[in-house]
Amino acid sequence: MRISLLSLFFLFLTLALAGQAPVNDNCAGAIDLGVLPADCSGQIYNNVNATASGLGAGNIPNCFNGGNVNRDVYFTFTTNDTLRDVSIILQGTDAGANGPITNPQVAIYRGDCVGGLAFLGFCLSAPSGSNQLQLDVLGLTPNTTYYLLVNDYSATAAPNSGDFTLCVEEYVPAVNIGDAPGSSSCFGTLYDDGGPDGDYGSNQNHTFVIEPAEFNQCIEISVLDFQLEANFDFVNIYAGDNTNGPLLATLNGFSSGQPFVIQSGSSAVTVEFFSDGSVQQGGFELIWSCSPLACDGSSFDNPIAISGLPFNQGGYSTCDDASNLTETPCTQAPFLFGPEVVFAYESAGGFCANVQVTGATPGTGIVVLDGPPDDPETQCLAQTAGGQASSVDFQDAGTYYIVVANGQGCTDFGLSITESSCSLNPSLLGSLCNPLNGCIDPSGLPSTFVFNQGFEDITFTPGVNDGCWLNTGSAQPNYYWFSIEAQADGPFGFIVQAATPGEESDIDFNVWGPFDRQQVCEEPLQVRDLIESTQPIRSSWAAGADPTGLAAVNANGEPVTDPYDCDPAPGAFGDDFASVIMAEQGEVYL
Repeated sequence: MRISLLSLFFLFLTLALAGQAPVNDNCAGAIDLGVLPADCSGQIYNNVNATASGLGAGNIPNCFNGGNVNRDVYFTFTTNDTLRDVSIILQGTDAGANGPITNPQVAIYRGDCVGGLAFLGFCLSAPSGSNQLQLDVLGLTPNTTYYLLVNDYSATAAPNSGDFTLCVEEYVPAVNIGDAPGSSSCFGTLYDDGGPDGDYGSNQNHTFVIEPAEFNQCIEISVLDFQLEANFDFVNIYAGDNTNGPLLATLNGFSSGQPFVIQSGSSAVTVEFFSDGSVQQGGFELIWSCSPLACDGSSFDNPIAISGLPFNQGGYSTCDDASNLTETPCTQAPFLFGPEVVFAYESAGGFCANVQVTGATPGTGIVVLDGPPDDPETQCLAQTAGGQASSVDFQDAGTYYIVVANGQGCTDFGLSITESSCSLNPSLLGSLCNPLNGCIDPSGLPSTFVFNQGFEDITFTPGVNDGCWLNTGSAQPNYYWFSIEAQADGPFGFIVQAATPGEESDIDFNVWGPFDRQQVCEEPLQVRDLIESTQPIRSSWAAGADPTGLAAVNANGEPVTDPYDCDPAPGAFGDDFASVIMAEQGEVYL
């Protein structure tokens, strides 16, 4: 085989360029970041193919993993007359040609390349797997040049070198919420109004807007701890520069002790804190950072694929993911207030399945949807705070999403999905245009239905659409929807009670209507909006397992005239029944 000299030249040239070290591979080639504050416009640097420096053993930073300075590169900056407290911020980026640096390390020196550099004791290694860090350095000397040493750490022969941005900014101290309206810094710490050592105050109502001035694609908030009066004091975190944006997470009660992360791809994040006038607790500690990298972790745009059934896989963790939603078509569930993992299953249809979380911290819940949460036609197929959903309907072909979350912190877990017999879809949208959910027993009524623990797909607001119901949000009730179409003019009533004799089951009901067939079959979303904004025409709330429903007379033979049975008043003072509806043929009631 013959190879021309020209071909050999290009071959050797290519190999030489591929292994070329950065210009700042040694002290003499250090890149000058200028007089502080350094430009943070997004200039991309790298340490790919850098070689170990000639620092003496006493000058190798004591915080560097591995005790070496392989693949290190040099930078300089100069303090001005007044700026002495700085934050050195390094962020890996995928905007360059090499991919982001991983496990970066940085140290600060004083001196010069001729006389030698002296390590000042300021250094930091990023946590394993991270591509960003912030080193805070206080008390530098004015009008003095300092050297920065940057490298990566790898426990193997394979390097973790790559591209990064580097900024030296004025140090921003931790902020107590209420002391400032917000921050434009890319990194910072936020406490409640009591600070790191004190309890928060009563009747607090504050917001804090994090809107980094420098380019970023993801704002990340690490929830280190929270101690808040359960059900009364809250921290809400929204995407955007006000509280009108999407709610990303809610902190309430006490942290599980496991820090977790909240992420947003928006340009700003708003933290809202409010407390009542009674009990005060230790408060909260949040750390925020921003990254030029897009938000990672599972999401509805980046779900974990489930290959097929039966599925039984362990080793998952919400600690590896972030909180980025709190509301779905199943409405708001407290277990969604923390970090979640999103799975996707492509179903060929024709079956139902049991979905169960295994090995998780108590309070880990499941949501199952037949589409993304921002699609108005997506139906809630299951929602349970107990970690087990039975007979979930996968009968239509398409993509289904399964969300696993715990509101008090992160948890390890496994996920099991096995085929099962089918029960009826309890959702409102599933019942529309489908009288009694399609379940008419050929032998006649009564019909038996099975509640899905924790299923809730409509928001009930006190004074708006709750009827007699109390505590619908915090009590995690189980909802089941039916549509009934009148086949003739006359009184419409029904009786409902526990299917197993003697079984304790507190069953209540609300009834909306009348609708017509066109509305329930062709305008389902308008029907749903109407139910969420108007009171029912019949309602009952009564404790115990007694029969309930719409009836002309109660169990004592007394006439029932009250449309609401709210136990004990008004009407028949808690007889468990509301009055019948004088229906006309073709009217539909939900």
